[in-house]
Amino acid sequence: MNEPHAPANVDQEPAIPFWKALAAFAASVALMSAAFLPESFGLPVWIALVPALLAARRLSLKRLFWLSWAAGYAHFLLVLYWLLIVSVPGGLVLPIYLGLYWPAFFVLTELLARRLRVPRLVTAVTLWPILEFVRGTLPTGLPWFYLGHALYRWPRLIQAADLGGVIFVSAVLIAASALLASGLASPRRAVAAFACAAALFAANLSYGAWRFQSLEITPGPTVACVQPNVPQDVKVFPSDRDSTDMFLRLRKYTLDERARSADVILWPETIMPGLCGVDDYAVANGMTRTEILDELTLQGLLDADKRAAVTRLSDAGTGLVDALTQVAGDRIDAHLMTYDLLAATPKIAARPLISGAIFGDVDSKGVVKRTFNRAYQFDASGTEIDRYDKVHLVPFGEFIPFRDTMPAVSELISGLMPVQPAVYPGADFHVFDVGPFKFGPAICFEDTFSYIARRYRLLGADVLLNLTNDGWFAGSFELDAHLGNAVFRAVETRMAVVRAANTGISAVISPRGVITARLTDDQRRSRQVQGLLVATVPVSPARTVYVAIGDLWLTGAAVVLACFSFAAGAFRRKKTAPFCP
Repeated sequence: MNEPHAPANVDQEPAIPFWKALAAFAASVALMSAAFLPESFGLPVWIALVPALLAARRLSLKRLFWLSWAAGYAHFLLVLYWLLIVSVPGGLVLPIYLGLYWPAFFVLTELLARRLRVPRLVTAVTLWPILEFVRGTLPTGLPWFYLGHALYRWPRLIQAADLGGVIFVSAVLIAASALLASGLASPRRAVAAFACAAALFAANLSYGAWRFQSLEITPGPTVACVQPNVPQDVKVFPSDRDSTDMFLRLRKYTLDERARSADVILWPETIMPGLCGVDDYAVANGMTRTEILDELTLQGLLDADKRAAVTRLSDAGTGLVDALTQVAGDRIDAHLMTYDLLAATPKIAARPLISGAIFGDVDSKGVVKRTFNRAYQFDASGTEIDRYDKVHLVPFGEFIPFRDTMPAVSELISGLMPVQPAVYPGADFHVFDVGPFKFGPAICFEDTFSYIARRYRLLGADVLLNLTNDGWFAGSFELDAHLGNAVFRAVETRMAVVRAANTGISAVISPRGVITARLTDDQRRSRQVQGLLVATVPVSPARTVYVAIGDLWLTGAAVVLACFSFAAGAFRRKKTAPFCP
């Protein structure tokens, strides 16, 4: 006689009315989304998932799948609302994919608990970090709004990121949530569960306080970050005069007396109007005669006598270019091309410059075939000494997927885009030498990827330099979220982070993960303001466990989950095996 098999849902608790489950998931969505708002200081993240974890225990797997997917969609729609500013279809569709990570977590957690009796705590603390890693890696990665990111304003609570990255902080948070949910679900385990949650919090805080206090910090280079605050519509579709005004604004802050103390001046991503590498006069085309003569005078190409002669010829009806050629020599107008104006700036300021720009790669006929999102490094004489082309590109924003493998599909997608991006990736990451210090350039969203910061630290970088243009997202809280994300690169690698942004938020972040300086206006606003941030960058010689091993610890998490599942499955099969005399 065979023993009866255990029911499939042996560990499922009594069913919950759907409206209660809906309310629980809605509460988790509200708490999770609110945790990332600047006003909340991240505090809701500690309990955000508790209502959903409790409701999940009492739902069928099918109903749990659909409800958690809807909740995940709602959460990502809320925290990524700023994508709607750029693309309404993209802002509505992307959360559909991202929302799938919620049912992947909740359904698999319950499936393992009910079918194999794997403790929910074990699954939660291993599966959630693995899913965050996958989300930040595939298909090109979106490492935004991890659980840990909500705590960037609490430096002593995030120091454990130097052990396993921001995902390790997420593991601490999901463990706390799972313990709280376990205690609320089972009164007999409540005291032990709550005590463990409190102990976990205390251990994390204690490590953070010790690491924060013991970290060696010394003064590093002084930087001058120019934040011009150019609206994105003006930047993408500028008139001739718009291009001139953008450049003159950059020049004004670069020549500001405060910048004279800086070891290097920093301009944001792609901020130089026009294209470098081609015969481009985007800036000069909008200049008045006086502005052109002022520029050539600043460059040392016109003295007072030559300027007066050019003015007389121009007043007499001679074209300005012809007048310049007659007085100052052939091709003097070449000094007004985009690249030449950029290179002349550090020479005029007598300070090194690192600037974002777009480089155009032309064919033999002079047609631009490819562009690169580039950071140029010039010394104080205006000589280009290094360059970096962005490696990790943003799909749809900088390139259309499948352009090399399936051109027809890529062209079809491109036809639906308001702007057809044609940016190509650079060869590899490398550091800029700024005096005795090494800067690792990260353009745009590259500073949100832990592997890039880790690569630079292994290359010897002291500072992670982020040149970015967040003007795409107006004054939304994307600017705060991007800054908060960068805080973790500092803690993970113990590099300082310097951010030079177009519309905000330009800032300096210490290796402790503390924002030591940020650009604000007279009303303490840091979004959509212009100005100059001059600050000394703190640096540290410390090396971290995370820099040494990266995300290898997640492999261990996967092994732990697999071993628990295998052992639980084997035990269940043995327990339910038929009796054989």
